[in-house]
Amino acid sequence: MKFLTYKAFLTVLLILTGSASILHAQNSAVDTLPGANESLETTNKRNYNPNTAALLSTVLPGSGQFYNRSYWKIPLVYGGLLTFGYLAYWNNEQAQAFQDELDYRNANNNEKNDPSLEIYSNSSLENGRDQSTRYRDMNIILGVLWYGLNIMDAYVDAHLKEFEVSDNLAIGINPEMYSNGTRMQPGLSIGLKIRP
Repeated sequence: MKFLTYKAFLTVLLILTGSASILHAQNSAVDTLPGANESLETTNKRNYNPNTAALLSTVLPGSGQFYNRSYWKIPLVYGGLLTFGYLAYWNNEQAQAFQDELDYRNANNNEKNDPSLEIYSNSSLENGRDQSTRYRDMNIILGVLWYGLNIMDAYVDAHLKEFEVSDNLAIGINPEMYSNGTRMQPGLSIGLKIRP
């Protein structure tokens, strides 16, 4: 009985191994046919919709980049949003600390409350509050612009995924001599060539 199970196990293993190698051989034979790779590329080509990419990035930042398969951009999107968000929060806390100290001094006959702000005069506290408020507002604006850039990047990237660059295009930069009317001057010419 033990010998029979061992024999059955070996038979199943040989069948699976043999069928896997046959399937692999069939796949490689199909790939070597002339023109087979081109037809596979055209059937597997994914169409990217720029409006879908922009909508996804509007709803969830970075999801448009995920849709476009530009995975390396997702940490940049969230890194920028988190940086601007943290800086806005930190500057808001600073402005609030300056304002709280000013309120305490005004209510308690110029007595100081916060030991870390003892060295500041009232006018310095007002300047610090105003500056922190400006920086907070600037970081909020930059965060909104970063969010908009995320949407625009997803939209443009989806458009560029459909853009194909042919090997028949060539650009060249060549030195040239130009006539200035009275004398010759050196320069550069840029040419775009389309090869047949």
